[in-house]
Amino acid sequence: MASTWTNWARTARATPTRIERPDTSADLAAAVRKTVDSGERVRAVGGGMSTSGIAAAPEVLIDTRGLRGLRRIDREAGTATFGAGTSAAEAVALLETEGLSLSNATSNSGATLAGSAATGSQGSSLRLPSAPSQLVEVELVSGTGEVLRVGERKNAELWPAVRLSLGALGIMSEVTVRTAPSHRVSIDEYTGSMTSTLDSIVRMAHQVDTLSVSWLPHTSRVTVRTAVREIGAGYDEPGPGRLVRGVGRACAGLRVGLAKSFPQAVPAMNRAQSSLAHDRSEVTGPAGAMAATPPLPRASMAYTFPLDRTPELLPAVDELIRRNRFNVPSAVQLTFSPGDDAYLSASYNAPTATVWLEMPTRIDPRPYFHAAEAMFLDGGGLPHWGTFHTVRAAEFAHVMPRFGDFRSARHRLDPDHRFSNAYVRRVLGE
Repeated sequence: MASTWTNWARTARATPTRIERPDTSADLAAAVRKTVDSGERVRAVGGGMSTSGIAAAPEVLIDTRGLRGLRRIDREAGTATFGAGTSAAEAVALLETEGLSLSNATSNSGATLAGSAATGSQGSSLRLPSAPSQLVEVELVSGTGEVLRVGERKNAELWPAVRLSLGALGIMSEVTVRTAPSHRVSIDEYTGSMTSTLDSIVRMAHQVDTLSVSWLPHTSRVTVRTAVREIGAGYDEPGPGRLVRGVGRACAGLRVGLAKSFPQAVPAMNRAQSSLAHDRSEVTGPAGAMAATPPLPRASMAYTFPLDRTPELLPAVDELIRRNRFNVPSAVQLTFSPGDDAYLSASYNAPTATVWLEMPTRIDPRPYFHAAEAMFLDGGGLPHWGTFHTVRAAEFAHVMPRFGDFRSARHRLDPDHRFSNAYVRRVLGE
C-alpha cells in the first residue's frame, strides 16, 4: 500500500510509488541509478520544513535523513563534513563536542544542511554566510547516476548552480561546511515603535552578527532581536522541558482555534499579546540561538528586496492588511542576508531584506498571501524558494541574470530531468 508523504506544515503532500531510505552514499547512488534505469522521476526530502511543494515526489521519494552524522573535520581548512541529511541542530551538537560551531547556525533547527542550502535559507545576518554560502563542497549523485564532487575547487564551474539547486541537479550525500570556533551568543530583545525602529534598522543590522524584526499585525510596535558572538567555550542553557513545550503548544492551539472561530477578535488578541512583550537578554550557546521549530504547523510566504527598501516593507504589509480587512494572527518578520554569487539566489551580488508572512495551516492563508504576493511582485520582490509563491520560469528568466546559466548546469547534470516534480517544472521549465 502506497504511503502518503506530508511536509511539516501540512501544506504539501504526495503519494510516491516508492520510498527509498539510503543509509550510505553507496545506497543513495544505487537508488538514483535504479530510477534512471526505470525512467522514473525522483525527489529528495530531508526535514520537510519547506512550505512549498518543492519536495513533493509523485513517483520516487528518497528520504535522506539516514545520511547523517559527522564524517570528518579539517581544522587547518576550517571545515567539517557531514552526511547531507544531518539536521542543523545535530550538526551544532556534534561540532560543540569538538570545540567548533557552524559559521552560521541560525537556520531552522529541524532543517537538514542539504535542504537549507538547496532552498536558499538565509538566516538573518549581513555578516554571516547564508546556508548555500556556508558550503565549501558537496558530494552528489547526478541525474545520470554519476557520483561527483562539486565545490570551490572541484568542478568549480558548476558550484554557483549546485549549492542552491532546488534539488534539481542531483541529490547530495555529503556536505562540507565552513566552521567557526565555539562561542557564546549574547541575545537581546527589545520593543519599540515601528516607525522609529525601522528608520535605523539597516544601520543596526550591520553592527551585530544577526538581527531580525518581528511585528504582530494590528499593532504599532515591533520586537527587535539581536545576537552577538563572543569567542570562547560555548554552552547552552537548559532548553524548555516537555511540560513547558506542551503548555506552549496548547496555548498556541487555543489561540489559533479562537482566531479561526472568531476572526474579528484577532486584532484585540494581537494587541493584548503585544502589550505583554518586554525587553530581555540572555547568554546562550549556538544551539540556543537557533530558530526553533514552531509549536504548530503554519504556512509561510517570503519575498526578498534590495536592502534600501527595508524601511517600507512592514508599513506596506500593514497598509495591505488594513485595506483588505484581513485578520492576521501570526507575526510578520524581517530578516537580512549578505550578497552571494549562487545563480538562483535572491541576494545575487547584493545584500537584501526579506519579509516573511505566516498563517496557521488551520486558517486559509490564500486571500492574505495572494494579495501580498501581488504587491510584492509589483514592487520587484523575489520569492523564497521554500515558501508559497506562484512565480513561473518565464518570469524568473526575466529578472534573474544567471537563470540561463543555471538551466545550462541542469542540462549537464540532469539532462532527462529525473529530479523533477510539478513545482520544479513550474519554476524551471522543461
